[in-house]
Amino acid sequence: QVRFDHMQQHCGEHMLSYAFYKLFGAHNVGFHMSADMVGIDLDKEVDWQQALQAERFTNREIQEDRPITTKLVPAEEAPKMNLRKFNDKLTGILRIVSVEGSDSCTCCGTHPTSSGMVGLVKIFKVEKHKEGSRVSFLCGREALERVEQYMLAALDASNLLSIKETELPDGVARLQQEKKELSERLTECTGKLLEYRIAEMQAHPTATKAGHKKFVFLEPDMMPKEAKALAKRLGEIPESFSAIFYRNGERLNYMFLATDGAELSCQQVIRTVNEAFGGRGGGRPESCQGSAACPEDWQAKAEALMSVL
Repeated sequence: QVRFDHMQQHCGEHMLSYAFYKLFGAHNVGFHMSADMVGIDLDKEVDWQQALQAERFTNREIQEDRPITTKLVPAEEAPKMNLRKFNDKLTGILRIVSVEGSDSCTCCGTHPTSSGMVGLVKIFKVEKHKEGSRVSFLCGREALERVEQYMLAALDASNLLSIKETELPDGVARLQQEKKELSERLTECTGKLLEYRIAEMQAHPTATKAGHKKFVFLEPDMMPKEAKALAKRLGEIPESFSAIFYRNGERLNYMFLATDGAELSCQQVIRTVNEAFGGRGGGRPESCQGSAACPEDWQAKAEALMSVL
């Protein structure tokens, strides 16, 4: 089975390369075969519509079940045989693999006896590569299995969204738009809540040992962009020191700000915090940030560290 799979991929690669050459004058300048995908590199850029044209061309030749033959010829005779590609540095006896009425090139790999045994060719990706394109595809049994996987995934997704499989792009676009709108609303609500908390802290202030305003936020779940917005807002409060500790996934992030006149070095603060949490970070006297693995008791530990400032 493995040997036959390789034969399908190898022969399909020959035939697909011929299609790109025949239709668009694109030459195969690279071949890759991994455990889950086959790829060819072309010396010319092709788009998806061109790739689908080449795919249809190849599958027609597969369905025609053309005979595939091999021939051994001296190297000096090969240039006369109208080959798709030929390395003029080759010497000795060469093996020529030909698909009747189609591709013909030097090759030492295994091939089936007719094109119909390739089964089918299916392209899965076309991307720009260097000055040309890289085309990723599969042939035969492996192509069929991959298409089945994609079909089942599309069915599951369409059932979840209660739409037809052909409507999936529009459905995903709607979800992305809804997510964007909800994210904007959440950011707005979070901003209002933080403004309220800042106002509450200012109404019942705590102070550093030097007598300046102190703001400490211990957030069990916060996004980095929210923390950044909060830090920007706290940076507008004169003669204040602010500390923001927030958990994001498995990490504990922390930020420190000292506005003009606060008389407190954020660099000294972050050195103490890094040591206590085994974290890393730094910055300037007026602004520092860092992170560490998040322990279970991070809130109590952070509160204790900030209480002595």
